[in-house]
Amino acid sequence: MNAKSIEKALIQLEISDIGIKTYILLCKTPGINITQISIELGTYRQKIYEALEALAQVGLIEKLGEKISLKSPVILKTLLKTKQYELNKATLDYEDTLPELLSSYFQEGKNPSIKIYDGTNKFRYLFNIILDELPTGGHILSYNEGDDLYESMDLDYYFNVWIPKRVGKNIFIKILANGDNSKYHQEKPKDKVMQRDSKILNNNRQDKGCYWIAGNKIILWDTATPKAILIENNLLADLMTKQFELIWSSIQKALEKI
Repeated sequence: MNAKSIEKALIQLEISDIGIKTYILLCKTPGINITQISIELGTYRQKIYEALEALAQVGLIEKLGEKISLKSPVILKTLLKTKQYELNKATLDYEDTLPELLSSYFQEGKNPSIKIYDGTNKFRYLFNIILDELPTGGHILSYNEGDDLYESMDLDYYFNVWIPKRVGKNIFIKILANGDNSKYHQEKPKDKVMQRDSKILNNNRQDKGCYWIAGNKIILWDTATPKAILIENNLLADLMTKQFELIWSSIQKALEKI
């Protein structure tokens, strides 16, 4: 008798360790009673009773009082085939629902991820996160961007580190700048070298802060507080991208009429 094969089979049926030992002992010693099993395995009678009940429930033995009798070994094979059938069916059923599950998993529209970062020291952190997570050839859209965003940080870092890093990753940025008196912005056509294009919002507004869209991220820069709010959500990013592009194209059409 190959006890190892029986043990592997019973493990598949989720039989306990003591139940496996009890069944193998019954196979080796037909007619053995509960007291003898308890002594042979060196465990309490109560544990043997529990093991026998489990074996009886799956149909491997028949227990009438103290009398125990093994059922045909064919039963074990049948139980294993039934288990395999149920597992295969469960797998197929799961595969049928997998597309729906994946759709729910990747649909972020229901629960946007929102994080708040306090202090201008966190601005640089977010600037780096944006570049690190955007793929090469990606793009950034910036609305109502003003000088205050850069002046709240280290200008040397922005112009000498961040911009070269962005250009190196071929990440293009479109900027709708706030006002027409910016020290750092001027309206100009697409600049392939600097990977940027900017247009001036001639609204003379003095609003502090702006928003960026980068991939599935929306960053609200509140330079007056200062505070940054990071929202990660595909649906919101798509909607705000469409809004941005609508404003951008409207300005472009107005310029073409001049």
